Amino acid sequence: MGEDDVTLEENKSVVRRYYEEVHGGAIDVLEQFVDSDCMLHGWGSERRVTLAEARQELIGQRTGFPDWKIEVHKLVAEGDIVASDLTITGTHL
Repeated sequence: MGEDDVTLEENKSVVRRYYEEVHGGAIDVLEQFVDSDCMLHGWGSERRVTLAEARQELIGQRTGFPDWKIEVHKLVAEGDIVASDLTITGTHL
C-alpha cells in the first residue's frame, strides 16, 4: 500500500469514528472532528456553519430522534474528501 493509500484509509477511519462517536451521542468530542468553520453537506444542500451551530444541529437531531442509529455501508475516499453511503434510522418524537 502506498503513502497515498494510507492517507485515504486514515481519512476514512476518521469519518468512521465521527459517525460512531459523535452520532453515537458523544457530542462533547465534536471539536475533534469538525473545524470551527465547516461546511455541512446533505439532504440536498450545503451550508457553512460554526462549530457551535454544528453542535446545535446535532443536539436537535438527537432530541428529535433519540434512538438514532447510523449504519455505514461504504466510505469512499479521494484526496481529502470522504463520501459516505449510509442508512440512518430512528423514531421521530
